[in-house]
Amino acid sequence: MSDLYVDPAGSYAIQSSDRLVEAWAVEPIRFEGKDRPEWQNGEDGFVARLHRGLRSMQPRDDDVLACAFTDPERENPADVENRLFTNVKEPPWPRAQASRQPNAFATLPRDIRFERRFVQAQPPAGMSGGATVVGYRYALEPAASQWSGWQVVGDPLARWDLIEVTGMSDQAAWPTLLAMRRQAAGVRVRHEGPPLAADFAVRLSLHACRNVQAVTVMESLVDGVVASFQRERELARAQRVACCLQRRNRKLAAIPVDELVAAQVAAPAVLAGSPWAMSPAGTWCQMSPADRWVVAGALSVTRTPGATAHRLSGELVRVVPVAG
Repeated sequence: MSDLYVDPAGSYAIQSSDRLVEAWAVEPIRFEGKDRPEWQNGEDGFVARLHRGLRSMQPRDDDVLACAFTDPERENPADVENRLFTNVKEPPWPRAQASRQPNAFATLPRDIRFERRFVQAQPPAGMSGGATVVGYRYALEPAASQWSGWQVVGDPLARWDLIEVTGMSDQAAWPTLLAMRRQAAGVRVRHEGPPLAADFAVRLSLHACRNVQAVTVMESLVDGVVASFQRERELARAQRVACCLQRRNRKLAAIPVDELVAAQVAAPAVLAGSPWAMSPAGTWCQMSPADRWVVAGALSVTRTPGATAHRLSGELVRVVPVAG
């Protein structure tokens, strides 16, 4: 039995059951609550209703959370993990009130599979007839199921096992990037040829030393891993980025400049683009992972009894659309 709600103004619709939540909207959910339109951010608006749907799902022990974001935008797509998790988990009301409730994903599986679909979402009748409608899908499925829209081709582009990650948080991806570079001997790169600017998927397995909710570290892990496979071609630019990072981040200021430079220029050139964006004056910089090409992914989080550090395993793989 599922419940369908269509916004009277036609801005969104949600259909939910204990195994599936589907939602449609005239624009994606924005990250900051203060920047969201009222139909998204109201206490009985789109995000609040989506959170209620997620909290009402009833997972079984062997379930994974299979998620999909549907948007026809191909030229400049937003990060799929942001659309499905980072932006969605932000509460629709002031944090002081929201802190009394658990994260909307808190009771759902910590084994997550996600993907992007480059098609026009098909909303139920009654929604706005705008040119573009995006879709969100969260389903509880058996662990053996696969991405519905993508299939793996060829050998992995790269694979790694039990990389120790310290300082991990939902706010910063650089600890993951540096961990991947510091322990480069544990990273096996199989890609040969020029850096790729094409669809790929990332599979991650976090062996956690404490309780970790998958959606809270999803973005930092994906971004850090992806950026660790991008090489900065210009030594001088890498040096300017390192200096900028040290000026702007107290924790990065404690890391030798040479290490920050090497993490850029010695990275395996699997993916196209520089790992960091920087203003022309060198006064501002931020990580710039090539995750616009991440069309599918997976993250499983398992608590390892007795462990004293988080360890990350995973692989990058080429994918193509499923025929038909």
